[in-house]
Amino acid sequence: MNNVAEQKIPFNFTYYAMKLLGKNLYSNPWTAISEIVANGIDSGAPNVYVLVDMRNKAHSIVEIFDDGSGMSYDDLCNKYTLIGRNKRETLDNIEGKTLGRKGIGKLAALYLSPQYYLTTKTKNEKSCWTVNTTLFSDNDVPTMNKIAGEELFVIAKDKWDSCSTGTMIHLSNVNLT
Repeated sequence: MNNVAEQKIPFNFTYYAMKLLGKNLYSNPWTAISEIVANGIDSGAPNVYVLVDMRNKAHSIVEIFDDGSGMSYDDLCNKYTLIGRNKRETLDNIEGKTLGRKGIGKLAALYLSPQYYLTTKTKNEKSCWTVNTTLFSDNDVPTMNKIAGEELFVIAKDKWDSCSTGTMIHLSNVNLT
């Protein structure tokens, strides 16, 4: 065992563990939505936008996006998908004003919908991902799966397209009854 990579084995979270962590975090959908908004503020985005389409309250659509710097592939791997990352102890803590503290805000999207989409664009790249928990069994390690951006229908498309960089969470089938 001379390889340094073989000297450490990182822990992974199963979907069951994520469900247990996220189950009691939010008292209602609005607190989960505010958590996603807080993530945008914590990223240093000048603006965070929220669109809620409640024409069918049991199957509402929620889009939350910001015009921040977006996330690179490396950011998605090492920050976004890292559950429990304490942003307050990193260089990402913007002037000590970070709202989030537990590193579990991304579970808010899973609280709202079993499937959501994350689209992000930086100055150098754009990517679109989906998390679909209906495909996971309790023992699976969840993944974000890359999709073509054209697959995603965005209600606030004009406003989102006007943002040169940023991150969007698109949730459908959100129960707001």
